[in-house]
Amino acid sequence: MAQTFNKINKNTKYVIFDLLEVNLLQYYYLKRNGINVSINKDNKSNVILVNSLIVLKKILLKYQSKKKSLLIANWSISETPLKFRSKFSFIYDFFYYQFITYQKSFEGIDNLTYFKKSVIDNYKNKIFITKKCPLLANSFYLISTPSKKIN
Repeated sequence: MAQTFNKINKNTKYVIFDLLEVNLLQYYYLKRNGINVSINKDNKSNVILVNSLIVLKKILLKYQSKKKSLLIANWSISETPLKFRSKFSFIYDFFYYQFITYQKSFEGIDNLTYFKKSVIDNYKNKIFITKKCPLLANSFYLISTPSKKIN
C-alpha cells in the first residue's frame, strides 16, 4: 500500500506502525523498490516505519496540523489484544479521516462492541459510517470524516 501511495504522490508522508521484525521486512521491500524509507526517525523519507508508541506519538504530533491526514488500519487494530489497543487509542485524535477494516470478533474479542464504545461513541466531532464488507463474511468497514467540512 505504501508503494501504491508513493506512486500516486511522491510527496506523501506515510507512517507504518508494526513490530520491529515486520518493519525490517517492510524496509527491505520498500528500499528494493526505490522508496525513501526510514525506521523510527522522521527525516526526509516518504515512508517512516515505526515500532515504538513513543516515537509514533512524536511523529503524529509533528504532523497534527495536516488537515488531510488519513488513518488506514486493515484488520490490524481488530487483531490486537484489548490491553494494547488502550495504549495506542490516542491515534484516533490525530487523523481527520479514518478507514478501518475489522472482523466481527477475533480471539474472543467482540470488535463490533469495541469500535462502537471505544471509537464511535468517544468522537462526537466525527461522522462514522459502518458498512459490512460485501465479499468478506463477518468483516466491516468503519469510515470517519470530520463533522464539519475542511479545506
